[in-house]
Amino acid sequence: MVVILTFASDSHALAVQLALARAGVPSLAIFVDRFLGAFSLQSAFNYEVPSPTTDEGVNGLLSAPYVLWLRRQNFLLSTLPPTERGRFASQEWRNMLDPFVRRLSAKAERVINPLESLAIARSKQEQLSVAIELGFNVPRTLITNNRHSIVEFCRENEVVCKTFTPFNMGRGVDQRVMYTRPFCLDDAAQLDEFMAAPLIIQERIKKQFEVRTLFVGEEYFGISLQAGYEELGSVDWREHDLKDLGAAVYRHDDKLRDRCHQMMKHFGIPTASFDFIISDTGEPFFLEFNEEGNFLFLDYIHQGSLAVNAVAKMLAPSLTGELEVQTWPALWRELVEILRAEADTDIGFRRLGC
Repeated sequence: MVVILTFASDSHALAVQLALARAGVPSLAIFVDRFLGAFSLQSAFNYEVPSPTTDEGVNGLLSAPYVLWLRRQNFLLSTLPPTERGRFASQEWRNMLDPFVRRLSAKAERVINPLESLAIARSKQEQLSVAIELGFNVPRTLITNNRHSIVEFCRENEVVCKTFTPFNMGRGVDQRVMYTRPFCLDDAAQLDEFMAAPLIIQERIKKQFEVRTLFVGEEYFGISLQAGYEELGSVDWREHDLKDLGAAVYRHDDKLRDRCHQMMKHFGIPTASFDFIISDTGEPFFLEFNEEGNFLFLDYIHQGSLAVNAVAKMLAPSLTGELEVQTWPALWRELVEILRAEADTDIGFRRLGC
């Protein structure tokens, strides 16, 4: 059996569960975002109830051997308000969730993206350092909260600014993620409110297009995004619709592919999404990799469940043959139907094939 720690509306996890179910592999997705509604542990030492429900069937499922995939176990914390009370609640949940995840991990036969690996792999400065050691091209980078250093760097380079962790601005319907932004000397002159934390300032690479690639073991699935230097998505394509970005299937050369595999091996991560810029001279520049990266849009471009099936086979190595490839329209309709049916419930988990 496969156990997935994620959030209720994670369509990527659901797609993988459906692929596993079609192949006869049972799975259980535990929704950490539903913990806010009601969560209890029957025993403070045994962690017998990993769900905000009292369904005894969950306990029985977890008594059997399982593979654990830590898909999105931090999602609950990102939903808490950025207030003093919210920060306190976040810390309290962290004090509960980490031991909870470690206990689930200790009982698992195998863990995909274990906490120990994630703690290092999520460090952007460590990613950049390892990328340089492995021979990737990396944009000139400054990490600092020193105004003078930022001003001098801006005078020498056209730059962009990004944060170490995702940052949601606004509240409610106005909430949006702060993506990579252009940065200039005028911005540097108004930095007082940001100086409590370091920023990542990078040289802005003049680009032909960007590349997002999902690596799953030895397999990989890449797409190019035609986001030019002065065009739509020229700084961060994630703010725009794929249909507007000329997305197409992309293949890396062997040298770059091997370096990606080396980086994953270094961090102990078996699956990750890599982001690259292809410069105006054709050189690939490493930006970052993300072990929680979304991958359904890759199958949208490939028009079939290739990436989803690869993840399913990684979670259940006994699936040695080829899995049935779902066409994109059929897969998307199935996902939407299930997620809509679940949206108005407070169920804390999803069982498929068990």
